[in-house]
Amino acid sequence: MVVCPELGFSRYALRDEDDARAVARESARALAWAREIAMTYDTHVALGHCREEATSGELFNSQTVFAPDGDVARRYDKSHLYFVDEAWAVEGRRGFEVFTLAMKCFVRGAGSAYAEVVRDVKCVSAICMDINPYKFEAPWTDFELANACVGSDLILFSSAWTSAHPDDPEEIKRKPVDFGETVSYWMSRLQPLLGKTMSPYFVCANRIGVENDIQFTGCSCIVDLRHRIPRLMLGVREREETALSCWIELGRASDDDDDDDGGETDALGEHNHSDAQ
Repeated sequence: MVVCPELGFSRYALRDEDDARAVARESARALAWAREIAMTYDTHVALGHCREEATSGELFNSQTVFAPDGDVARRYDKSHLYFVDEAWAVEGRRGFEVFTLAMKCFVRGAGSAYAEVVRDVKCVSAICMDINPYKFEAPWTDFELANACVGSDLILFSSAWTSAHPDDPEEIKRKPVDFGETVSYWMSRLQPLLGKTMSPYFVCANRIGVENDIQFTGCSCIVDLRHRIPRLMLGVREREETALSCWIELGRASDDDDDDDGGETDALGEHNHSDAQ
């Protein structure tokens, strides 16, 4: 599975509908790239992009998932719009849904050998503001996204998370990004899932760089939510574009795989894994 950021191949701050329509037309190239990657590497690709509905002309902040055969396996429209989105986008109507992808996985055979299998993997798509309370007005404890992800295996999170609001003073905008603070906030919004042995992994691709004096935090990560202290499987602390990968174990967490296993951890439960790539 390859996950890309929110609007990852275009500008983020779109001025109005006309601006967004131009970006939606340009997104055809990014969608063609994602489809080619999926087919070339026999994988799924989740791409964040601006989308114009052909029949209605409505504009959406979307995530499209391509299957290894190049077909669209899932299309999701952002449910919780940030104020920047409201200048051009329509709110997604379907909300958060669990969907199934037939994904290539590996199972351990005799000794150190692995066998390739295809299994159904339950996923939920989400985009940036989706992890927050609706319009910042819903009660914190509603945990809309987290509650919708119960029973899933993967949260496919395309994001353009920023370190400040556009109206904040310059000293706030220029404050260095704190990786632990950013990821810990995401974990606080997924609190109902933490420590449940059948909880999903949080797979986040977040935008990097600066646009209109606002810096995107980066901090892309993969976090195992099945433990009381969520385990950081992969985290990008460098302030640069990159592509990283790691193996993850799907299914129920082992009963003896406790949080206090003596592994090397930080506040997020980061572990050194020999199978990380």
